[in-house]
Amino acid sequence: MSDSILGRCASLLASVLVCFHVGCGSTVVVPLRVSVASPIDLGTYPTFAVVPIVDQDGRLDSEELYALSDMVRQELEHVPGVTMIAESETHDALGSDPITPENIDDPDKISEWGGLLGASAVVTGRIRYYVFNDIQTRPVEWWDQRQERYVSQVQTYLVRTQRLTMRLRVYDARTGKKLVGKVLHGRSSQPQSLAGVVLQEIAGSSNAAVRLATEPVREFVRLIAPHFEYEERYLVR
Repeated sequence: MSDSILGRCASLLASVLVCFHVGCGSTVVVPLRVSVASPIDLGTYPTFAVVPIVDQDGRLDSEELYALSDMVRQELEHVPGVTMIAESETHDALGSDPITPENIDDPDKISEWGGLLGASAVVTGRIRYYVFNDIQTRPVEWWDQRQERYVSQVQTYLVRTQRLTMRLRVYDARTGKKLVGKVLHGRSSQPQSLAGVVLQEIAGSSNAAVRLATEPVREFVRLIAPHFEYEERYLVR
């Protein structure tokens, strides 16, 4: 049971006991700002290195994968107590060592990368990005002036749906042991004309995957960073 749940149970029990002994006029729920520590001991792991993110299915190009890795690196730079290894240093140290879906979670490789980079923690990521084009229909009505009545028609349109699954992990750079990890999701769906879908297919995925990953990456960094949350407490009066 987490500390948060234990705290809520203890507060509720205290309220019940007070009511039992002295009586209660009313109980008020009060939001309390509490400090939440990082699940990682940042004193032990102060130096992070982000190795290039890999595409599980090979749908994204190298520029998009670079942008995703750089996004993770930039967000982690805002975590108090964390020092990031620069991308140029990572490239120089690992440029000749291919990082693939098969070796990205290998403890031995992670330890090797951590030693080359001089990091205490190594961040890895793998991504899956899908695009679905679905034909849907919907009824529409409008007032026909000539017939002086509402006319119904079934309208057909295309819905372009983009889905992203991203798994980010932080490892102990010395042992290769996982410290924290999370699977994150992004989704975008919008109706489009046939011409719009064709143009997007010609242009490729562009920065769509990067845009979809923005909020999942921030969610992951919020998990690592010490922060404040509001929890409910019960005030008896």
